[in-house]
Amino acid sequence: QLEGQRTVLEKERALARQQASSLKNELDSYGQQLTDQAALLRQLAQVQLDNGEIDFFRFVQSIQMALASELDFLDLQYQYLEAVLRVEYLK
Repeated sequence: QLEGQRTVLEKERALARQQASSLKNELDSYGQQLTDQAALLRQLAQVQLDNGEIDFFRFVQSIQMALASELDFLDLQYQYLEAVLRVEYLK
């Protein structure tokens, strides 16, 4: 029975490491895009507002889109950190 539990634990560890690795890769590639996109949206919205190209309502919409990108990035970070904690717990 003990050997069966060890086998189950090893499978859980391998799965947790795989999930953490996958999320790390996603965070490294997609995460930077999300933060860059948010920064660009903020800058563009501010310039357009300053130049009178958009009204305040459109400015707020752009800021909301930037915040959504930042929240997506934070959610991805959270998932990765949660996976890392799972790996550490199973050690």
